Amino acid sequence: MNAGILLMIAYWVIFTVRKHFTPKLAAATKANTYDLNRGDPEAKRAAQRRRGPLIAAKWALRAADWAETALVVLLAAWLFFLIGAVLTGTLVVFGYPV
Repeated sequence: MNAGILLMIAYWVIFTVRKHFTPKLAAATKANTYDLNRGDPEAKRAAQRRRGPLIAAKWALRAADWAETALVVLLAAWLFFLIGAVLTGTLVVFGYPV
């Protein structure tokens, strides 16, 4: 039971972080692209300096997406395991009460 609770909390945290930062990152990337295409050389230099952290943030969100997918698979496997244990009448699985 504790494994399911921990999986659900980890999934919820990653899901919330991704849903919060994805639109903000998209807006920042769009604004940075606009600044890169402007004619002002100082704005271009500033936009080029901001480009690295934006790419790193995009990769961090991709890694969070992969982790979220892995957690969903683990959570589904745990749920199937729990339902199977309850349906077969097993009250103790691997030494832990279900």
